[in-house]
Amino acid sequence: MEIVNSSKEYNSDGTYIYSCQYHVIFTTKYRRKVLTEIISNKLKELILEKQEAYNYQIIEMEIMEDHVHLLIDVNPKKGVYNIVNILN
Repeated sequence: MEIVNSSKEYNSDGTYIYSCQYHVIFTTKYRRKVLTEIISNKLKELILEKQEAYNYQIIEMEIMEDHVHLLIDVNPKKGVYNIVNILN
């Protein structure tokens, strides 16, 4: 088997190779602008802390005043729904 896009980074879990990337958006209740600079810095820190413990990788993260964009690479055995529950 030949990997066509050799510049893309793939992950391995022993028996299979994967690259499952998801664009996840979290919003605040009623889209209130509560994610100030102090809160967003703490949120970034917490999300990145859990990354190693729960075996996912944040590729990109952008925090706005009323929502958060995450590009996450997740092991397909874990499932994106488990990671979203952890981050929620």
